[in-house]
Amino acid sequence: MNKLTTALILIIPIVIVSFLSVWQRNDMIKTGYKTEILQKEKHALLRHRKELRVHVERLSALDRIEQIALNELGMKHAEPEQRVYITAQALETRFNED
Repeated sequence: MNKLTTALILIIPIVIVSFLSVWQRNDMIKTGYKTEILQKEKHALLRHRKELRVHVERLSALDRIEQIALNELGMKHAEPEQRVYITAQALETRFNED
């Protein structure tokens, strides 16, 4: 074999390994960037979920619901003679009749 063939036999694998190493490193960097972006999205979504839960709690507060019922829907508190009280015994009697 001549010197050129020997040099090519040695250089070509080195170039291929170098190329693969650079490609792998580049792929790792891209994956790292994607992971960082996904982590930021995750934290933003968790923060948004927390805000939504607080919002739901505020909207479902009994005082707020009562004010809407009285002021916006025109409802009023039941008079004593309009109230119906149900006891466990009454429920038992009702279900035993069926």
